[in-house]
Amino acid sequence: MPRMSTRSLSRPRVRRLLTLLSVPLALAAALTSTVDVGAQQPGLRIFRVRETVGIRRTEYPVSVSVQLPKGALTDVSHARVMNNSAEVPVQFTARAPWDDGSVQTLDIDFNASLDPEEDRRYELQFGPSVTAAAKPARGLILDDQATAIVVGNLTFAKSGSPLLTSASYRGEGIGKGQNGLTITDANGRRHDLSTAQGANLEVVKGGPLLVVLRYTASIAIDETTSIPVELVMEMPNSKTWLKTTATVTDRSRKLRDIAIERPYAWSAFPVLWDFGTDSGTYGVFRAATDSVTLTQTVGVSGPSGWKVESGPLNQRRALEVSAGPRAKTTNGWGHVQDAASAVAFGFARFGRETGSYSIALSAGGQSTFRFAPAAPTTQQQIVLFEHFVATPVAIGAATNPTAMLTPPAVTVER
Repeated sequence: MPRMSTRSLSRPRVRRLLTLLSVPLALAAALTSTVDVGAQQPGLRIFRVRETVGIRRTEYPVSVSVQLPKGALTDVSHARVMNNSAEVPVQFTARAPWDDGSVQTLDIDFNASLDPEEDRRYELQFGPSVTAAAKPARGLILDDQATAIVVGNLTFAKSGSPLLTSASYRGEGIGKGQNGLTITDANGRRHDLSTAQGANLEVVKGGPLLVVLRYTASIAIDETTSIPVELVMEMPNSKTWLKTTATVTDRSRKLRDIAIERPYAWSAFPVLWDFGTDSGTYGVFRAATDSVTLTQTVGVSGPSGWKVESGPLNQRRALEVSAGPRAKTTNGWGHVQDAASAVAFGFARFGRETGSYSIALSAGGQSTFRFAPAAPTTQQQIVLFEHFVATPVAIGAATNPTAMLTPPAVTVER
């Protein structure tokens, strides 16, 4: 076949040929442009926050963890949360990075105001084209010192003994006494953080909306066994509460119980106390020897009952018991307060598992929140809320114990 030269073609035929050749090139250019534009579209995750127990929530702390695809987010400054087209002030924390350094797990902390049973939809947008603009109106101030970490009005000793050295909301709220984690071995010997080895207190989240500290150490209970312990302390900017999650790992199953102890400081008598029983049990400390204890027992077949005992130490007598038609379970929350300040406390999952639960309060301020499983286990845990407020509690508190113990439900849809 003879070689064709463009010179032998007429001008109209040349134009038609060039037009045909240009079609694939234009199509390729269009496809390339489409890919580039698509790569700039923000990623999207939908999550919902739902109030489940019929309580209005005002600036309630909410935490969400979202898994992201590899390479989708390299810097948390390129992420934002939207609700009804309005950006929400949030705190992002990147965790568990992918091998390329991008974010694999993203923690989102913010405050939400919800009506009873309200279900609210949020959008997480992320990617190079996203820039966050909303800033929290106020935040927690963290000061990491040589021997302590100060978070707002709370001070934590890095040694862990004592753990919470100051709570200065309205005068000093922490006194002298047992302060931190206590474990009791099968022989009845008590061990606390004063003998801890390898103690380390680190900042997990630095605020401004939520500060999280983690204390880790090990406690030797005999010549052959050391028990790893971890305490995670969470402090939101919108509530004056401290949430402490204490976890001990007992692979040898040599522990009888664990407890969180705190010495509260009171200005003067009388000191009032109450528990969340079905009758709203309450009383008063008028002398330094007064004390009260709430105990809940749960057997294999279910709750076997609760009792409140009061009186001088070692001489307590039953004040109320779950007899007759009364409910065999009670709530692990209450208050203890003097004329100026109060602590609203909440013992999470109180009475949910087999074993014995107790809350002991004394006029001198010593408080103990204890859990003893029915049988030795490889892990024991206590979750305690302490809300430091002014009296009267109805005015000084920003929430109530029931709301503290039942946070809104969070669901990540996609």
